[in-house]
Amino acid sequence: MLAPSAPAGDRTRAAGPQRRVRAAISMDRATAGLVVGRLRVAAEHVVFVKGVVEASEGLAGLFAERGGDLRIAAPLGREAELHELLRDLAADPGGSVELDAPATTTTTAPLGSASAR
Repeated sequence: MLAPSAPAGDRTRAAGPQRRVRAAISMDRATAGLVVGRLRVAAEHVVFVKGVVEASEGLAGLFAERGGDLRIAAPLGREAELHELLRDLAADPGGSVELDAPATTTTTAPLGSASAR
């Protein structure tokens, strides 16, 4: 026979870690330190886009905001590949793409060289 359960008012929580509230992290936090492009496609094309991104050898991660509004993020060193993929994806299912401005790199000549003078 089972022992009767304690009344609801007598229950105390056992000591231990507190229960965490489950909530989605912000898009800015999820993509911090990454190059991000936005792709808008019809909602029925999201699965196709996800399959292409996943098949791209770890190039990028896909984040869906709502419907066909997608953010695709890649490491900084793969910016050119990401932009090429996004342009191709926008052209194929008839979507639109917004690309981050490419990072500009400045090169400086070592001190004492002719171009530094």
